[in-house]
Amino acid sequence: MRGRSPLPVIVLLGATACTTTTAVRPSALAPLHAPVPGDAVMLTSPSGGTVRVDANSRIRFRLVDGRQTAWMPVRDLNTGDDGLFVRRRVPLADLTAVDGRGLTDADRDFLEPWEGVQRTSAADGVYLVGAGGRAALRARGEQEAPLSGQWRAQLPDQSWTGWMDGETLLAAARRGLELESGVLWQDITDAEVRNFSGGKTLGLIIGGAAIIAAVAALTDGKPGRVLAETARATARVTYMATVLTVHNRPVHCYRYADPWIDPDTVVDGPVQPSLQEPTSGGTRLFTGVTRRRADIEVVPSLQSMATLSAPEGLEQTAALSLRLAKVWELGGGLRAAALAAPGAAEPELRFIGFGRAGLHLNLDANHRIAVPLSFDIGAGQGVLLQTRLNFGLRIRLTDDFSLGVSAPSPTLTRMRTGLNGVKSRWSFPAGLELAFAL
Repeated sequence: MRGRSPLPVIVLLGATACTTTTAVRPSALAPLHAPVPGDAVMLTSPSGGTVRVDANSRIRFRLVDGRQTAWMPVRDLNTGDDGLFVRRRVPLADLTAVDGRGLTDADRDFLEPWEGVQRTSAADGVYLVGAGGRAALRARGEQEAPLSGQWRAQLPDQSWTGWMDGETLLAAARRGLELESGVLWQDITDAEVRNFSGGKTLGLIIGGAAIIAAVAALTDGKPGRVLAETARATARVTYMATVLTVHNRPVHCYRYADPWIDPDTVVDGPVQPSLQEPTSGGTRLFTGVTRRRADIEVVPSLQSMATLSAPEGLEQTAALSLRLAKVWELGGGLRAAALAAPGAAEPELRFIGFGRAGLHLNLDANHRIAVPLSFDIGAGQGVLLQTRLNFGLRIRLTDDFSLGVSAPSPTLTRMRTGLNGVKSRWSFPAGLELAFAL
C-alpha cells in the first residue's frame, strides 16, 4: 500500500481511551468538603461504583445556569465551606479596566487628571482603563495615605472580580492581583472526574501489538516505521492546563454581605465589609508528601526468580525505580544470576547491571491491584547483552508495601563462547517481588 500510513490515526483514536471519565452527583462530592490529609478521596458514582480523586485527577463541573467549566487539575484546587477554588496571580498589566466606587474627594481629584481615568455615573466613582489608568494607580500607590473606596477589576476574559478595598488594589499594583476563582457547592448540578485508566492502557497495549502485526504490510514491511509512528501518535495525547474562572474575588479583601455581587450591579456608596476574613478555598485538597508522591515515588524492590529449564538457576535482583505520576517507571539495578556458559553443564554466579523502563498500571480505584509492564536491558560478567520483558501482578498490602508475582518473563541472553564466539538463548524465569514505595 502506497501513501501515508493510517496507523497514527488508529493509534491516536485508541490512545484517547487511556483515561476514564465518570460523572457524579453533587451529593457525592461531600468527601471533598473535608478531605483526610494524605488520602485520595473516594466518590460514589450514580451506578454505585467508586471514583478516585487524587492529585493526578482532573475534574469539571456543570452549573445551575447550564455553563460547564474547563477541565481542572485537582492538585490546584482549594476546598472550603463555600465551594472549590483555585488561586492565581494576575499582573496589573493584564487587567483591562478598574472600577472604583465610594472614593473621597481627595482621591478622585488625584486620579481624574490622568489619561485613562474617567468619571462614572456614580458621583463618587472613577473608571480606569489602559496604560494611563494603570499609571495613575501606581502613582496613587506611592502616596502614604490609604486609598479610599471599593474597587473591582476586569480580567482579560472580560469577567469581573469581586469588590475589594483600596489596600488590596494597591497591593495588586505592586505584586499583581491574587485571585480566588471557583465554583460554589450550591451552583453545581453534576461533576465529571477524569483519571488515567490502567486497564484501558493495558488493553490498548495488547491490542496495539496486534494492530502493529496486522498493519505491518501496509507500511511497506517496515516495522520500525510502525513503532515510530505509534510512539509519535501516542505522545500527542496531552492535556492542557486550564484555570477555573466561574467566580473571581481578591484573596486578601474582606468578605462582604454579598461576596458574589453581580458585576453589572450599580453600587450606591461603598460596600460595607464584615469583620470575617474569607474562609472559602482555605484548605488545599492535596499538599506536601501527597502531592510529591503523586508526581514521583522512589520504589526500591527485591525480586527472586527461577526457571525450570536448565542450565539456568536461581537469580536475585535488587532494583531502584522512580515511579512518575504513579504510572511510568524508570530505574535500574543489579542482578545476581546463576548462568551456565555456552556448552558448560553447571551454572555459575554472574552479576548483571541493567536499566529498566516501563509502566505500573493500576486496575482499580483504590490502587490495590496493578500490572507491571517493563523492559530491562543490561550486561555483566560474561554476558554481552541481556534483555527481558517483565509482566506480572502487584498487590498493595499497605499504603507503601506491595507484593508482586512475576509471570514467566521472556529473557534473551547473549554470552561469549570461546575467544570470539557469541551464543544467544531464551529463558522464561518467574518469581516473587517485594517493593516499597517512598
